[in-house]
Amino acid sequence: MMAKAMRRLARGQRAQPPPPRKRPFDDHRFDINIILCDPADMATASADREAARLALVKAYERKEAATAAITQAVVDARALKITWKKIAAELGVEASNATRKYKPYADSMKPKNLWENEPDPELPALAALRRAVTEHSEAEPAEVAAVAVARSHDVTWKEIAEAVHMKEPNAFVKYGAQLEEKRVVTVRATPSAEAE
Repeated sequence: MMAKAMRRLARGQRAQPPPPRKRPFDDHRFDINIILCDPADMATASADREAARLALVKAYERKEAATAAITQAVVDARALKITWKKIAAELGVEASNATRKYKPYADSMKPKNLWENEPDPELPALAALRRAVTEHSEAEPAEVAAVAVARSHDVTWKEIAEAVHMKEPNAFVKYGAQLEEKRVVTVRATPSAEAE
């Protein structure tokens, strides 16, 4: 049996910790230099990100304006005594759904366009409703596209939620299902590394 060699300490001498063991990879140096973007690129990326966020705000406002235009067109149509069935046909929904959604507005809002000079005011009223519905149907996918562009420029879900006046989880549920996100990391070497 081998006994461990014990070193005797002189009186008053303190025991010193053993020197650290060298690990096999301590002899190698790893110089890793990863730069994702230089300062000029960062400024451009920041500007692009803000532009994408503002574009989303505009897309949301366009959709909201189209929604308000539909509501006002329904109010105008009801002021002319156009039936819920005809209004629902323009909206592309059942009459009961149109009544349930828009009757409170029709009862509380004032009409803007009554087309008094028209021989048949029902025609321009329904045309205005049709136009508002078309604008809204174009604005909705444009809003989703603006969210996709914003996400591609690293706009956070929190910022997207603020832009569309929603809570963050709701915005993620509404738009996230319509997006296919992929993360791409670009690695570029510094000029000094390229010279070596």
